[in-house]
Amino acid sequence: MKRVKRSYCEVPFAISFEGRWIVGKIDRLVEIDDGSWVVVDYKSEAVGPEEYALAANDYRISMRVYCEAARELVKYEKIAGFLYFTETGEFVPMSS
Repeated sequence: MKRVKRSYCEVPFAISFEGRWIVGKIDRLVEIDDGSWVVVDYKSEAVGPEEYALAANDYRISMRVYCEAARELVKYEKIAGFLYFTETGEFVPMSS
């Protein structure tokens, strides 16, 4: 997060995703100093490093939704997604 240009918390959205209307909030939407954008989804459950891949799979669909919403909001095609585990301070990259 050292290269952050702009950062927005609790960003509301409403999108059509796979034929369903979804309303929600993106935990954090960040523009990096190179102009790229990142979605960060905070997770407060205690998950050890050996469980990151399993947890990432559990949140795969919601991250796809958040990244699609971010694409529509900022008009930027490639949005990176990360889970941030607050208990360990670790960022886990997600494929959107």
